[in-house]
Amino acid sequence: MYVPFGGLYGDCSDYKGRVVGAPLSGSGPLVNFTTSNQRQAGIWAPAGESVRNNSLYVATGNGMPYDQVDDSDSVLRLSPDLTVESRFTPANFVSLSSGDQDLGSTAPALLPDGQVFQVGKEGVGYVLDGTRLGGTGGELTSATVCEGGFGGDAVDGGTVVFSCYDSLRAVQVTPGQGGAAAKLSVRWSVTGLSPGPPIIAGGVVWDAGRKGTLAGYRLSDGHQVFSAPIAPVDTDFPSLSASGSRLFVPEGNKVVSYLGI
Repeated sequence: MYVPFGGLYGDCSDYKGRVVGAPLSGSGPLVNFTTSNQRQAGIWAPAGESVRNNSLYVATGNGMPYDQVDDSDSVLRLSPDLTVESRFTPANFVSLSSGDQDLGSTAPALLPDGQVFQVGKEGVGYVLDGTRLGGTGGELTSATVCEGGFGGDAVDGGTVVFSCYDSLRAVQVTPGQGGAAAKLSVRWSVTGLSPGPPIIAGGVVWDAGRKGTLAGYRLSDGHQVFSAPIAPVDTDFPSLSASGSRLFVPEGNKVVSYLGI
């Protein structure tokens, strides 16, 4: 079991981003990773780590000093013993860190063909090679996809749906063929709302909004198919889940089950 550690409110004190791993048996030595920057670079996105083929992928936030890459504003691939195997950092990392534009405001989304999608507060989406993340400025492709990613992603094949500050977005990632570059395009968007981290269930994107709305949008085109008021939750990241034909939704100080028909 691996647990990431984020930052402290207001970026105060000298915290660092960390991951700690413990055996599921409950006994045995811990493994740990600490970012190499002087301070900050927390792993704070609510989705935590992403795991594939015995590798963990994490995204970090702003770090100091601003003019050094270290492990800040980066996507890192970690081994099971939490050794850094690969790293990606945007070429404009100085302005990201100095402007509080955390790349790690969402967690890495794992796509088919070994690719990884990452979007941060700046609103630029990056497509990465999951085996060789690309170092500094080495993304496969990138594009501005929203006003700032904030929360968590849901993935269906090459489609990634994610929450932004004031919108819900779906992008399509198409792997490059015959040496051509990968393609990244916005598939649909729903604006003017305050979404939490979405999930995909039954061909529908479900979202519990920060202002108290449960909504469903058709995955294929973003058309709204369901809406109901819910009690707001005192968090920036109201997260729901699905099992079978049921949705489990946080409402106020309780969890409510919705049954699909």
